[in-house]
Amino acid sequence: MRRDDVAALVAQRDEAHNEALKIHKRAEREQRNLTDDEQRSWDEHMREFQRLTPQVDEARVLLAADEAARAARGGERRSTPRLMSTGSRTTRAASSPTPSAT
Repeated sequence: MRRDDVAALVAQRDEAHNEALKIHKRAEREQRNLTDDEQRSWDEHMREFQRLTPQVDEARVLLAADEAARAARGGERRSTPRLMSTGSRTTRAASSPTPSAT
């Protein structure tokens, strides 16, 4: 799961929730109950919000697992070996992305 995929799901869920809130707040401001059309629209947006919430939760778990696996592998793989300087000599970096202190 990619971070931008999670962000897109969150944005979609937030949009559904915000639309439902707009409908509710408009009626509340006017001190009236929702009309039948507003109620249908509110219900539709809330169903979408409720449908997307478990997907967002699952996507966040998958993203965290992917990031943990990537960290366990030592980060992103580089196509060329990275060189690091150790005093007066230069050596190839080990598989770890950060040099260890000696």
